Amino acid sequence: METIRFKAAMLVILVVSIIISIYILFQYRPRMPEEEEGLWLLDMDKAKMEAIKEYKPILIYFFTEFHENCIRMENETFTNSTLMGFLAEKFVLVKLDYNSAHARFWISYYGVKLNQLPTIVFASHEGDKISSIYGFKDSNTLYREALKALEEWKEK
Repeated sequence: METIRFKAAMLVILVVSIIISIYILFQYRPRMPEEEEGLWLLDMDKAKMEAIKEYKPILIYFFTEFHENCIRMENETFTNSTLMGFLAEKFVLVKLDYNSAHARFWISYYGVKLNQLPTIVFASHEGDKISSIYGFKDSNTLYREALKALEEWKEK
């Protein structure tokens, strides 16, 4: 009888531990403050329409939620309000989750690879690729790359 109670108690502890672990895992989803402010679009088709309407190039951020360098980009780079103000003024910003069904076409179209995440693609207002950068980039590096992409876009 003691063995059955012990096994039942252990099973309850195991189930509760699993439930708590799953809860914690899904509660930790890095969020960019700018997402709540509406700077990032989540749909490339909408981004292209807005880019054409506003005649702006597009910055496409490919990420996965639990990739270390993606988390660093969101927590270190995209929290720089000066950088984000500049990017939002000069580009239509779109973020695409590498694992989402919607992103599959664009991953193929731009040649994005999982081992190169995070990847930022700079594209014309019509969606044609201007340039790409791969891996974690700090605010200064992303700013310089964005300036280069803007110049290339203006020259075309």
